[in-house]
Amino acid sequence: MSALHRATWAAERVIQAASTAGTRIAKAVRSIPSSLNLRPLETWEFSEWTATDISVALAAHERGDFSESAKLASAMGRDDRVSACANTRIRSLVGRSGANFQMVASEYGDQRRAGTVREQQERIWFKVANEEVLSRIQHDVIFIGVSVSRIHWHFDFEVNQWLPRLEPWAMEYVRWDSQRGCYMAQTADHGEVEVRIGTGEWLVVEPGGARGWMAGGVRALAMPFFFRGNTWKDWARYCEKHGVPILAVEEPSAQQDAAGKITKDRFYAALRKVGREGILRLPRTADGKKGYGASFLEPKSLSWPSFEAFLQRLDICIAVYLLGQNLSTEVSGGSFAAAASQNRVRLDYLSADAETLATSLRDQVLKFWGRFNFDWWDDALAAWPSWTTTVPEDLKAKAETMHFVGTAVLALQTAGMPLDVKAIGEQFGIPMLSLKDAEKAAAEAAKKAAALPKVEPAEDDQPPKKDDADG
Repeated sequence: MSALHRATWAAERVIQAASTAGTRIAKAVRSIPSSLNLRPLETWEFSEWTATDISVALAAHERGDFSESAKLASAMGRDDRVSACANTRIRSLVGRSGANFQMVASEYGDQRRAGTVREQQERIWFKVANEEVLSRIQHDVIFIGVSVSRIHWHFDFEVNQWLPRLEPWAMEYVRWDSQRGCYMAQTADHGEVEVRIGTGEWLVVEPGGARGWMAGGVRALAMPFFFRGNTWKDWARYCEKHGVPILAVEEPSAQQDAAGKITKDRFYAALRKVGREGILRLPRTADGKKGYGASFLEPKSLSWPSFEAFLQRLDICIAVYLLGQNLSTEVSGGSFAAAASQNRVRLDYLSADAETLATSLRDQVLKFWGRFNFDWWDDALAAWPSWTTTVPEDLKAKAETMHFVGTAVLALQTAGMPLDVKAIGEQFGIPMLSLKDAEKAAAEAAKKAAALPKVEPAEDDQPPKKDDADG
């Protein structure tokens, strides 16, 4: 190759590299992780929330201040419906009963190294992001709309690598700073510090992107949570009033005899014991015309169905928001089969949760793991955390469908009805060969059958001759 050709070839390579630089992840430079260890503040809980408290907390939340809304989200855990649906949403993705997890090798870069990276990242995965960490991250994402975690790096001598340890930060000590254009985290030892994405020090999961906190569930669930608590209290008071009848007491207007006070005290003492004794003496006054009386007054109004209907409506709102459906939470009678066919969480919700977690962990944690450990590292080699969020195919139901369709097609053809078998197969998802492929397959089958050796029957299998049979 001449010098001119070499120069031309080198120039073409430079141009090609420059044209693909915008789409290819640049090779990282190995560095040392930050050693600054931040200590979180202690969290505080509020037990009672009024409508005014909730309004103030939500107004601050919408400005990017989560100091009160995070406490409100935590208080929602006292509600059985909110807590149950949130746990279902979280555990459908993470944990032993959640979606199947695996690390998927990157399709870019050196595939031999990509496979090695996948194996190593899969081996250290549960040291990086265990079930407790992922559950807390998911809780904050669902209720606050964003999750912030500190990444602590430590050298693990077992694998001889720098490994990250994720510590979800209490969101009540996080706020958005519009002037700096980043989140700010309050710490116990370094005051308020910046939360910068892409530094290897913080993990920020925000599925809604900019101002993702506006999609936080605390905004939609705050009032249903408040109404459920009040409705339960009001229904309990209603049951108390209707379960314990009111005792109406009649007294004479005045005591005319000298022993009137003693008579009154004895009457009320006996009244207090009426639940145990079942007998109540009703003394009369000296003139015998007026005296004491007692009777039970029971409320007659039938208003309890309103409590039940309101609670059912609130339950549906909470389930639909958190799970995307309420069929699996409202099973009764003939709806069991329908509920069994539904997933605990709607698949688009589950898929979105998995995609957000996978992208954030890969970009903000796993890529930096490679940068801190390997000189040859390329960010494109980072493996993908992957959760299986699709429903496995029901092969039994598919086989039964094919059987019924085949039987119906055969019966109709026998009856002489002209059918478009290919269209029927496509309608029921049955793979069909084209006419050309079917003719080719039939010809090959006939050819194979003709090539098979003919087997002559044995002498013992020969049918007896007519004379032998007669004899």
